[in-house]
Amino acid sequence: LKVVVKWQGEWTSEGKLSSFEAAQQLAIHMGLPIPQVVSNMDHETYRSITSIEGVKVNFNWQVISEEKSYMIVTMESTGAVKHSTLLRLQDMYLTQIDLMNIDAAWNATVQGNVKERQAVAATMEDVENKLQSHLTFSEVDSYSDEMTISRSYDAPSLGFDLASGNYNMDMQIAVHLDETTGLSRVSLGFPIITIEY
Repeated sequence: LKVVVKWQGEWTSEGKLSSFEAAQQLAIHMGLPIPQVVSNMDHETYRSITSIEGVKVNFNWQVISEEKSYMIVTMESTGAVKHSTLLRLQDMYLTQIDLMNIDAAWNATVQGNVKERQAVAATMEDVENKLQSHLTFSEVDSYSDEMTISRSYDAPSLGFDLASGNYNMDMQIAVHLDETTGLSRVSLGFPIITIEY
């Protein structure tokens, strides 16, 4: 089981800190190594990558202009890692992001392989049935081909309310048949799947 949680948002300078100083300050308060400059033709980027108690943390700070930067912090854990560490880091990072007045939002993706070989449609039905005992949701969009089914849902209790076309969505589920293993990979995204499925 892989869990990826991502914080992203825009920082605006109020004349107190430069983009580099803000990136340094945020990374330090998050318990991360000091970000290093990464070569980028379009925008200057500061990056810090580390592992905290088995959770891989990737910090990216991209300078848009003298006054604006865009921050993305990704936390990734696998089945061997206690997800309590991921939740603790998410809460701590939210506090630090708020203190820096960064207008940020989060999203999460959970991904794993099904142990039995079965058709992707049967796997999708199993996943939906299991989720319905915990959550009320309704399908608003879908896509399918021979190897993949992807569906988007309105789930008001989750509160994401992401506008997509003519509907709002809070959750996405995808089931993809891996031709190499013959097993299905299930991905759940809140509000959308942001990693390859």
